[in-house]
Amino acid sequence: MFPRPITLRLLLLFTPFTFAAAETPDVTVKLQKGSYNLSQKLAVYRDATGNLTVAGAEKAAFTPNKIPGNAINFGYTRENVWVKFNAINTGPHTVWYLRLGALVDRVSLFELQNGKWSERTLGRFEPFGQREVAHRDLIFRLTPSAGVQTYYLKFQSQGNVTVELDLVDLETFSVGDHDTQFAFGIYFGIMFIMVGYNLFLFMATRDQAYLWYVCYAFTFTLLHLSINGYIAEYAFPRQQPLPPLFTPLFISVSGFFSVLFTRKIIGLDTVTGFMNHLSRILAVLFALSILTAFVAPYTVAVRTATFSTLISILGLTYCGVVRLMHGQRSARYFLLGWVALYTGIASMLLRNLGILPHNFFTAYAMQIFSAAEVMLFSLALGDRFNQLREDSLKLQEVRRELEIARKMQLALVPPVNINAPSVDIAHRYIPMLEVGGDFMDIRVTEDGISFFIGDVS
Repeated sequence: MFPRPITLRLLLLFTPFTFAAAETPDVTVKLQKGSYNLSQKLAVYRDATGNLTVAGAEKAAFTPNKIPGNAINFGYTRENVWVKFNAINTGPHTVWYLRLGALVDRVSLFELQNGKWSERTLGRFEPFGQREVAHRDLIFRLTPSAGVQTYYLKFQSQGNVTVELDLVDLETFSVGDHDTQFAFGIYFGIMFIMVGYNLFLFMATRDQAYLWYVCYAFTFTLLHLSINGYIAEYAFPRQQPLPPLFTPLFISVSGFFSVLFTRKIIGLDTVTGFMNHLSRILAVLFALSILTAFVAPYTVAVRTATFSTLISILGLTYCGVVRLMHGQRSARYFLLGWVALYTGIASMLLRNLGILPHNFFTAYAMQIFSAAEVMLFSLALGDRFNQLREDSLKLQEVRRELEIARKMQLALVPPVNINAPSVDIAHRYIPMLEVGGDFMDIRVTEDGISFFIGDVS
C-alpha cells in the first residue's frame, strides 16, 4: 500500500505524516540515561468520532510514524489524536519525565497500574497549580519498570496539534532546562531592553512611530511569553484556569500595532492611493481579530488571527518593496526585519518536518530571528530619525537663505512713510512667504508722483 501524500497547509497548518497500515509498529524505547525523543517510536491513531476509550485504543489499528524529525504536526484538526509507545527501563534512574515540547489544549496519559488503566490529564488552559511538575511545559512523571510497559496518550486541541515527546531522566532534564532558561532569559532581556529604550525615545521626541514600535514589541513579547508557558507560570494565579483568548489576542494586538508602525516607518500615512488604503484595511482586519478573540470560540479566534497575520505579512511586504523602489530609505531595514521573521518561521517548520536537524539553532530559531526583527525595526526608526534630522537641517539652511533674500528684497522697497507736496503716502508690503515674487516702488519727482506695482501672476 502506498503511503498517503503529505499535505501542506499555509503557515502552521501542516499535516506531515504518512501511514503504512500493513506494518507492525516498533514502538519500544529502551531507557538507559539521558534524553530520548519518541517521535520515531510512536504509533499513531486518529479518532474521528471523539468517543474512543483506552479499552478501544487497545484494539485500534495504530500505524507507525514514518516522518523523520522530532515532532509530528497534525495541523488544525477536530479529531482526537492517539499515540502509544512502550518503555523498558534498563538504567539506574527510577523516575523519568515525559515532556511535551509543544503545548496542546489537553492531553491524557493512560498506563496500567495493578491490571487497570489509570488516567492522568494535563492542559495548558488548566490551573498551573494542578500540574504534576511546576514547569512551563506539560510534563508527566513516569516510573517505568524493567519490563515492557505500554503508555497511551490522547491529544485534544481546538488549535494546532503537534506531538513532540521526550523522555528525560531528572539529571539530564535539570541540565537542559538550565540552558533553555538561559536562552530565554537572553531573548526576553533583549526584547524588554528594546521596549524600554524606544519608550524613552518616544518620551523625548513624541514621535508616534516610536510609540507604535513600543506597543508592537511589547505585545509581541507577551505573545512569546504566552506560547512558551511563562504567563501561566509567573503572571497568572496558579489555582485559576488560563483563559484561552490570550494567544489569539496577543497575535491580533501585535499585528494591529505592526500595521500602525509600518504606516509611520515607511510613510504610508503620507501617500495617497492603494497602499494607504491597503494598510487601513489591514488595521481594520486586525481590529476585527481582536474582537473575535473575546466573543468567538478559541478555534475560530486563533484561525482568524493566524490568517490575518498571513495576509498582513504579504500586504506589508508588498508596501515595503514598493516604498523601497520609490527611494524610501527606512524600507531597507523594515524589509530586512520581515525577512528575519520569515527565516525564523521557516526554520521552525522545517525542523518540525524533519528537514532540518534538531539543534540549538533550530530549536530557538523563532526567538533568534524575532529578536533580530525587533532590532532591525529599531534601526529603521533610527534611520528615519536621521533622515528627518537631515531634512530639518536642509530646511533650516533654506530658511536662512530665504531670510537673506527677504532682507535684500525689503531693502529695495521704498520707505514706509513718504512726504510729498500736498500728500502723505504710507504703504505696507508683506510677502506671503519669506520672499515674494511681487514688487512695488514709489517715486516722487518735480513732475509728480509715480507708482510702480509688479505682480508675478
